[in-house]
Amino acid sequence: MNTIFLRFADRSEALALLGAAGLTVAPETETGTETGTGPVLPPLVMTASGPVYPDLVFGTGIVALPTGALDADGLPILAPAEGCHVNLLAPDGWPLPAPLAGRVVAPASPACVFA
Repeated sequence: MNTIFLRFADRSEALALLGAAGLTVAPETETGTETGTGPVLPPLVMTASGPVYPDLVFGTGIVALPTGALDADGLPILAPAEGCHVNLLAPDGWPLPAPLAGRVVAPASPACVFA
């Protein structure tokens, strides 16, 4: 299995481009998994390509990065990174659909990975 890291402008673009890539997504009201800020994407299946599992990073697609500043308790102050982040766990050799190709990123230290 291979992890593909994707970044989109926002959640709407993520869902639109995943759909354009031929991945099916259950309507948000049917996902069955809720977080404090919205539903998590369900497993996606691509026809004739085997299962592809998405992870809307932290359930929101938002990654928080240290700003370099510390708060009054000496803890790092975090700020959201740009975009909506989605990780795909795909079979080795799975051909990345064209609508997703321009959204691939290569984080040096991913904030969220599959176990």
